[in-house]
Amino acid sequence: MPSKHTLHVKRQEPTHDALVKCPASLAKTPRVYSLGAQKITTRTKGNLAGADAYMSYRFVVVCPRKKSWWIFDRRYSDFYALRALLRDLPTTKEPMLSAPLPRRRLAFAVDNRRIVDERSEGLARFTADVARLLAPDDRKNGDVGQLVGNFLCAPRRAEALRKPCSITHDCPICLEETAMGDRSLTTACGHSFHEACLVKWLETEASCPLCRASALHGTLG
Repeated sequence: MPSKHTLHVKRQEPTHDALVKCPASLAKTPRVYSLGAQKITTRTKGNLAGADAYMSYRFVVVCPRKKSWWIFDRRYSDFYALRALLRDLPTTKEPMLSAPLPRRRLAFAVDNRRIVDERSEGLARFTADVARLLAPDDRKNGDVGQLVGNFLCAPRRAEALRKPCSITHDCPICLEETAMGDRSLTTACGHSFHEACLVKWLETEASCPLCRASALHGTLG
C-alpha cells in the first residue's frame, strides 16, 4: 500500500499583493506556485528490493484566462511524457515545444533535497508555460487544450465555484483590507482571501481557513 512522506522543499515564493496591482501586460499570464513534494513509497509483489519510491509534486495554478485556480499533483515523469505528447501534435505552438524541463537524471535519491528543489521550481515554470494553451471556455479547447487541461486537472467553470461568493473587505488570514485590484482567490465554498495568503496556507492545509471545507479549486477575485 502506498505510503506518503512530506518533504518540505524550497518553493516559488508568492509576494504579498495587498497593495500591489497587477500590470495590464501580465493580467492574463498564468501563475503557478509550488506547494512542495511528497515521497510516495509503493510495495510491489515480486520486487526484490522491497519497495519503489518516487516524488509527487504539488502545485497551485492561478489561471486568469479561465478565471479559476486549482491544485494538482504529478510526478516528474508525467511532465516529461506530456512534453513528448505535445511534440506529436501538429497544432502545438512552437514555443511550447521548447519549454524547458529540469534535466533527467539516471540515478539519484528520490528525496535528494537539491534535486527536488530544482524540479519543483522548474516544473512550476513549465506548468505556467503550458497553462497558456488553455482556452477561457472549455468548449473551445482544441486537442492541445484538452490534453493540457486533463493533465493539469483543470476544473470546469461550474465546478470551480459551488456557492455564492461571500462579501468581505478584509482577508480572513492576514486581517488586512482587500482593495480593488488586489489579487485574491475565492474557494469553492465561497470565501475570499489574498492570493499570497491562501497559497501560503495551502502549503500545509488543503481546506478553507474559515469553514474547513475542502479547498482544491475555486475562482479569482
